[in-house]
Amino acid sequence: MKFLPITLAAVIAAAHASAGETPSVFAGLFQKDVPVRGQIGVVIPPPEIEKYVAKVEQAAKKNPEWFREYSKNAKPGAPLPFDEKLGLTKEEYDGYLKLWAKREFKPMQDAVLVLRETSDGSWTLAGTGNAATLATLRYQPKGDSFRSPNGELKRIEDINADASSILGAWNGRE
Repeated sequence: MKFLPITLAAVIAAAHASAGETPSVFAGLFQKDVPVRGQIGVVIPPPEIEKYVAKVEQAAKKNPEWFREYSKNAKPGAPLPFDEKLGLTKEEYDGYLKLWAKREFKPMQDAVLVLRETSDGSWTLAGTGNAATLATLRYQPKGDSFRSPNGELKRIEDINADASSILGAWNGRE
């Protein structure tokens, strides 16, 4: 088995494939019926960052409408751009960014995933441990989408995350 850090973002992507042929959406990540080892983990910033987070939370409570609107345009998983209304001085914000840059990925659990084709021509990932919940997602090659218990998941743009994103700089399929 080869080792591969697995993220949901790396799995939820789309491409067309014919029945029986492994969909190209999984290219470079999975082959049909071949187990892949990975890890489930969390990103943990240094504990010192909490003093800054508390100030931003306090500012958000003071002006929730502004904070909600300001946060709408933020990059997912990345620090909000500086604004005095965040409750931080420019120097504090710069200190926050320095601490954010020291975040680490901490493996919490090993997992094994296997890509399988179902009898109806859809594809699913069977997983161990907490990764077992991925089996509720079914890739539908004809619709170029995933189906979940909550409905259909449509394709969005591929990911090109910069270094400030929670997982650092990386790119891949959505």
